[in-house]
Amino acid sequence: MNRSIERALALCALSVSFVAVVHAQNLVVNGSFENPARSSSGYTTYTGTSIPGWTVEFGTVDIVRPPLFQLVPAYDGAQWVDMNGSPGRAAIYQDINLTDGLYTLSFAMNGNYDERSPEGYRQMRVEILQGLTVIFSEDFTHNFNSSLPRAQQVWDVHSRNVTLSAGTYRLRFESLENRSLYHGPALDDVRLVQQVPCGCPDLNQDSLVDDADLLIVLFNFGTTGNPQDFQLYQQGDVNCDGVVDDADLLEVLFAFGSGCE
Repeated sequence: MNRSIERALALCALSVSFVAVVHAQNLVVNGSFENPARSSSGYTTYTGTSIPGWTVEFGTVDIVRPPLFQLVPAYDGAQWVDMNGSPGRAAIYQDINLTDGLYTLSFAMNGNYDERSPEGYRQMRVEILQGLTVIFSEDFTHNFNSSLPRAQQVWDVHSRNVTLSAGTYRLRFESLENRSLYHGPALDDVRLVQQVPCGCPDLNQDSLVDDADLLIVLFNFGTTGNPQDFQLYQQGDVNCDGVVDDADLLEVLFAFGSGCE
């Protein structure tokens, strides 16, 4: 029996008891603001380069670990960042080196709506810059839902696709909340993922087609959806035909041990 087929069968058996979620590589460092980690509920104020991966361009930000003040739990992990620190609104950024390609930027947005703060909404500007050139800029608003407790406000997840050439880019977030010095937009789970063209079996983008890519196909076998949806590709639809099936499994097996050109 072909060794690749044997490997696939072995992994099929393994997948019955082994549960894992494999994501495409996130190019953002510390995108969920889990570092520095607080050991208990509360908040810590940061400036400058004191948050790994990020620079506070102006003002201060607070890394929050609920259930402080009945604030909303983190969208991802245990912590989120309040873009109005103690005190004042702020901007943060991260410089990232990229190659040519299509990228998906996503992030989760909420608000610091503790009992002392104005309700209604929070606003934030998101930008991608190359030097002084603005490649992408959009303002986002999170609206407070008065029918829900403060700790149950729903995170808005935003996603945008942008085509970028090789170079260094600045991913920047800026609070537009001027009504309160201490209660700004809440930001979490910032991701920038390069979209790999259909037909590339390196699903987790680690430059090698291996067991991890095979497991992605096996765990999502039979999943169907829009063939133009990058998330479906990430789930194993290598050939982008709208279903994760035998054809995708064969694509991975035939490319096993190699990368995508």
